[in-house]
Amino acid sequence: MKKKYLSILLLGTLLLHFGTGKAENSDQKLDSIFEIQDYVEQTLNIKSSTISSRNYFPLIKEILEKKCPSESIDEAKSTLEQTLPTRQELISQISPNRIKYEFEKIKTSTLQIQTENPTEFCKKKYISYTFLEMMRNQNLSHYQNEQEHPAANPRQSERENSTSQNQQPTIEVQNNTKNLSGLDLTFAEQTKQFAHEELTNLLSLGILNPYDQETLNNHIEINYLPGCKKTHGSFHILQNKTTKEKKFKTLKLNIATCNTAEYQANYRAYFKQILAHELGHYIYFFRDQNSQAFDTICRNNEQNTCNSKGFFSEYAQKSKEEDYAESFAYRYKNLEKEKEFGSAPTSETIHQKENHFNQLFPFL
Repeated sequence: MKKKYLSILLLGTLLLHFGTGKAENSDQKLDSIFEIQDYVEQTLNIKSSTISSRNYFPLIKEILEKKCPSESIDEAKSTLEQTLPTRQELISQISPNRIKYEFEKIKTSTLQIQTENPTEFCKKKYISYTFLEMMRNQNLSHYQNEQEHPAANPRQSERENSTSQNQQPTIEVQNNTKNLSGLDLTFAEQTKQFAHEELTNLLSLGILNPYDQETLNNHIEINYLPGCKKTHGSFHILQNKTTKEKKFKTLKLNIATCNTAEYQANYRAYFKQILAHELGHYIYFFRDQNSQAFDTICRNNEQNTCNSKGFFSEYAQKSKEEDYAESFAYRYKNLEKEKEFGSAPTSETIHQKENHFNQLFPFL
């Protein structure tokens, strides 16, 4: 109890120390916003907080509103108007245990937000703390519902919780295992599980939304080829000859059933890469309303204007669509700081491409 009041007292001291005036433009005290936010998060011990801890998120957002450039908060609120309803719908469909897991992931990424741009920093922090607050409230709603409507017995509660976890929103795939047997069949079943986990994660993060779930469901095919030859996926769309309107048809992943130790050791990362790459094509054609802005980073019409350091891979240099898909795949893979399957150069052009996806998915 004493610790709780101490935190509130320190927060009040912070507000008094830095003043309560709202920043009117991007030049006012921007050099201190990073220090202010770091001090607030340390004072309230956000790193050690849980989804059941005291709700400091409204207070944190209040400080951001008072000390950040006004345009950053306006942009954050505009983004939330578009993304928050979808995230709320997804969170309402998953189990309490899954909510807690997602809460910890977002909390960690929120504390790790790094950028030298104060406006971008404030926008990301405000959006992330709004999501954390929403998840906390959803968890509290689950708890209150359990108190008002307790299960008849513990085993019934366990069954309901298990069912809830199994009903997490996901996307079903067509796992073509015909003519497979033995280790190859086991490998294919493992691959299907990997696909399930990645697609569930993409929905949970809000990268894919309920409309995408409906569109992609049972339209992702996984095919298996013998041997260890490097394979690629393929993305298929239909285009109306008259209106030129594009319609998604299917996404195919062609996977080699290679049993070498090296291939197996790197397979999870490779599968994540190839799946994200093909989904990058889907996002390019059907989700990103500003994909032409990405195209101009390294191309003037179809002419390549960047050197090799401006691409995540050699394959990305093939076309603007492949560049986009590769860039999205690396951006998604790096969300959890996993070791990359391959190497990615560092350049200003790379930063521009990463920033494009930061703008498209600012809640990550």
